[in-house]
Formats: sequence, structure tokens, C-alpha cells
Amino acid sequence: MWRVGMQASGVMRRSCLFVATGMAMLLGVGGPIGQASAHVLANAGSGPATRHASRRAQPQTMSAMDGQAEMAMVQRLTHQSVRQVYTFYTVRPGDSVASIAQRFHDVAWLIRRRNGGLWNMAPGQQIRVWQWPFGTPYFAIRTITTDKPQFYVVRLGDTVGTIAGKLNTTTSILAGENGLGDGSLIYPGQTLVLHHYTAHQRRTLVPGVPASRLHAGLLLTDVANLVGTDAALVRGLSWHESQWQSVRGSSGEIGMMQIMPYMADWVQHTLIGYKLDPKVPVNGVLEGTLLLQYYLDMTRGDIHRSLALYHSGNVRANPRNGMYIRACLALRDYFYHHPRDGW
Repeated sequence: MWRVGMQASGVMRRSCLFVATGMAMLLGVGGPIGQASAHVLANAGSGPATRHASRRAQPQTMSAMDGQAEMAMVQRLTHQSVRQVYTFYTVRPGDSVASIAQRFHDVAWLIRRRNGGLWNMAPGQQIRVWQWPFGTPYFAIRTITTDKPQFYVVRLGDTVGTIAGKLNTTTSILAGENGLGDGSLIYPGQTLVLHHYTAHQRRTLVPGVPASRLHAGLLLTDVANLVGTDAALVRGLSWHESQWQSVRGSSGEIGMMQIMPYMADWVQHTLIGYKLDPKVPVNGVLEGTLLLQYYLDMTRGDIHRSLALYHSGNVRANPRNGMYIRACLALRDYFYHHPRDGW
């Protein structure tokens, strides 16, 4: 979020340029958001799958494989958002809304909203909660690449061909891994290396969201739908704030929603009911979306005033708030008409 110290004229110029640039990127051929904004991909091809692979050929090969894996993931993504799955919980002695929220990975504020406030919660009362679909650990298969390099010290009379024979490899591989071109000379005492790459499949426990839900546009939509906020508005605000990147702003703002650390603490304490790490992408999106929805409730659904509060903490009509509101609403309208961008 921009801060008060900026001059209005400078803000207007920057905002216009930012929105124009953002819309140009959004309107690019082939859905560039979906390709450029993937934050986490299973790096299934991060190392060579065969022994004695050429070091110079490896980056190009793996880059192509990574691109194919990303495109395959994008194509597999369902356009159905995560559904709210409710269950009924019977209140026990000593329970609080915050402790119930933490037990089910729910949100205390949302539990109150869907259960009439719960100001007089008593043991034996049944309330409706959901199991928050994010944050649950899961197992995934990861490709781990190991390298056992073999070193050879050149002796008098050695040639590249004879050394390759001793190391059970080819002249071209040995030369490629040591940067030896045609006509290169080797000398006694020189150390040559032959890399032995091996790819291992390992079952790894991964915390957080499954990789199939981590594409930025889909993640923003899922969280918005679970909270009950306009998904197009959340995506537009996040694009304007960070272009869907989990970055740290110049004033300390965090994540895709660019929420200030002290506001993240307030959201955790007041709305969520327990501590979360705001640097984790899904937590940052949840905190920013909850804060936006809180402002919408507080202003009785007034989007302009809510965006002004999110941006600067006040609803004064000034150039800073005005440019911010218009930019977010323009992006919201775009996502209304292009709901699958970023998926």
C-alpha cells in the first residue's frame, strides 16, 4: 500500500502507469498471468535423469521440462473452487471461539458470523465449523538429484581419450564437463572431473496447500470464496498491490495482499483467533481478504470506502485514495469478464 508521505501528483502518475502496465500484461496473448504468477511448482525435473549428463546441456533440458510441467499443471487445474465443507461441533467446557477455530483451522470471526455471534456460548451447544482446507500437511513425491563427482589428476602421457577410457565415459562427455574444446591441451597435475548424477524419487511431507491449488489466481479465488468475499475484487486488489507476487514492500508490506505487519497481527488476534505466519502465501492472502471483508461489513458493503480503508486507513476523498480505488475497480471489472486468468 502507498503511504501518506508521497506527493499526490507523483502518485497519480505512478498509479496510471501501473494500471496501464498491469492491464497490458493481463490482456496478453495466452493468459500470461497464469504462466507468470505460479509461485510453487513441484520441481519434478530439477536434475538430470541419466548418468554422465553434460553440465552445459542440463539447464536447457531441465528448463524445457519445467515449462512442460507448468503447462501440464495449468491445464489440469479445475475451474471449480474449493467448497466449504461444514461439520457440527458440540461445545465442551473450557472451549472458546478462538480455541475451536484453532482446532479446526477455521477463523474465529467467521465462526461467530455463521453461528449468530456466539456471545453466550455454553457447553453442549452445537455450532457449525469447517475444516480449513489449507495448512494441512500432505505427502508429495519429489525428485532429489545427487552428484558423486569422480576426480582424475592428469599424468605424463595422458590424453583426453585415454582418461575417458579409464573413467568409463566418452571423450565428448569428459571434454564437455571440463570445458575442453577442440585442440585444448591438458597438462600433468591438472585435475579433471566427471560428474555422476542420479535422480531419486523421495516421498516428502509438505506443509500447506497442495501444489495443484497453489497457482496464484486459483489460490486468491479459493480464499475469497471461503471467506465470502467477491473473488474478482480480491484478485484485482492483489494484482494492483503486488501483481500476485509474495514480496515485501518498501514500507514493510507483506505478501500478495501487501498487508502491513501490525495489521497482520491485528487480524490474527481479532479475526482469526490464533497466530499464523503471514509470510506463507496462503496466510497472507487469508489475512488480507479477511481485512477487506471486515471493512466491507463495517461500511455495510460500501466498496469505495472499504478500499480507501484498506489503502490508507481512512475514507477521506483525496487523490491517493481516488486513484487507488479506480485502479482496483478497473482490475475487478477485468476479472469479472476474464474469470479464468491466472488459473
